[in-house]
Amino acid sequence: ESKKGDLTIMLIGKNGVGKSSTGNSIFGEKVFNVSAFQQPPSAEPQMASRKAGGFILSVIDTPGLIDGDSVNEENLNNICEFVSDKEVDAIVYVDRLDTYRLQSVDKQIMEALTSRFGPLVWDITTFVLTHGNYNPPAGSNYKDFVTRRAQLLQAAVKEIVPESTAVTPYAVVENGSRCKTNNDSEKVLPDGTALLTNLIRTIVTLVNPGKQLDITRVFFASNVHSKKNRWLIIPFLLAQVFLCKPLVCRQITKDPDYN
Repeated sequence: ESKKGDLTIMLIGKNGVGKSSTGNSIFGEKVFNVSAFQQPPSAEPQMASRKAGGFILSVIDTPGLIDGDSVNEENLNNICEFVSDKEVDAIVYVDRLDTYRLQSVDKQIMEALTSRFGPLVWDITTFVLTHGNYNPPAGSNYKDFVTRRAQLLQAAVKEIVPESTAVTPYAVVENGSRCKTNNDSEKVLPDGTALLTNLIRTIVTLVNPGKQLDITRVFFASNVHSKKNRWLIIPFLLAQVFLCKPLVCRQITKDPDYN
């Protein structure tokens, strides 16, 4: 079995849910700018990469997909253009844990992603819920609350892609500095879960050499690519190789030279 020497993750979701902060948590340093103010109507994705032990981890941070009470089509187009020449192995759909219900715009975003990338996009997607230190309402168990919150998102995907038998996995993160740590100095959630290890493990289990972002749809959906560039689809798809998952987890979470 050949080993894949890189992993590319794309963060996606609404405005202000913690995409950039989650990217910074994955790298363990400030790589993406985080602003308390609303982003401009049109923004560009950014990608950062780090290398450890010969393995390259890349994270794509994308602009929020809300414009008022509807999907920001311009930002979605920018995302399609940006990833059209990249191999995206896993998508992290970011939302907040401290939200009690889905809004119509949530389903609109999911429908837009399904339309652009195809229904199999959810086979390489995990939900990540930020604000993991949130205290549930009195009488609510933390793990049960997290499960119910994730089930709302999973049910929405099932409604949009009823033929799918896959259940979108989920993980919880806390990107703030006020977070307990374990004996290994890793941040832990209120239930004791080591959040970064759990996040990376969840992401890596999604990676499948036969299931990457459907760039054929991206090429045809984006109006910035002419037909002369579409031949790139063929060598791009032929370049896929296998991933040694245990190696990935070990390199990302344990390598002392990670930078």
